[in-house]
Amino acid sequence: MISLIAHRGNDNKKWLENSITGLVNSINQDYIDGIELDVRMTKDKKIVVIHGLTISDHINDTKMVSTLTLEQIKQYDLDPGKKRVEVATLAEVLKNIHSHKKIIIDIKEEGIGYKEVVRQVHQVLRNYPQLNFYICSFHYPLVSYWKRKYPKDKVGIVIGFLLNTDQFDTDLDFISVNKHYLDKCDFQKETFIWTVNNKKELETILKKTTNVGIITDYASKLYKN
Repeated sequence: MISLIAHRGNDNKKWLENSITGLVNSINQDYIDGIELDVRMTKDKKIVVIHGLTISDHINDTKMVSTLTLEQIKQYDLDPGKKRVEVATLAEVLKNIHSHKKIIIDIKEEGIGYKEVVRQVHQVLRNYPQLNFYICSFHYPLVSYWKRKYPKDKVGIVIGFLLNTDQFDTDLDFISVNKHYLDKCDFQKETFIWTVNNKKELETILKKTTNVGIITDYASKLYKN
């Protein structure tokens, strides 16, 4: 049985990605089986929900997320040019979720300070034991460290863009794979395919397996098809 996962809280682009509104509304839809979101750590070690390495304001002042405090990053718009939407903390998102659906947390960490990121993210998650978390990252040392430190958690590796292409047989709990690597998947462990946005892509996957998670920006469209 396939599960539809709203990529960054997108559902036919109704809401701004990685926003509280998008994530909470998506997970509350009957046809959506979970959400995927991205997190980063600020300068003062707060965990915020944002994809990009940098953030910009309306006058093109671009800063790295890791160089800003939470107070500073709250002054930026999640997406400049749109109606004012501030960057949310992970805790602000999770406190609004009352569901046991899947919550895939993609940890964005490009540096060597991943152990502190793991500690801070885990510290947030421990306050929500009722929720169903899946932890993943492109950063193999990070997810490997997380699994050693918290072995009961569901932890996986993200594969794509020529990264981690030797990790299909990983000893982690699941894999999250770009759709262009579909032929390398054996589906022996829980697998999520991203980002699947049309019926043709979905049909190609379903010829191989129906036991898969589909990470998509268009959950309702794929559900209707």
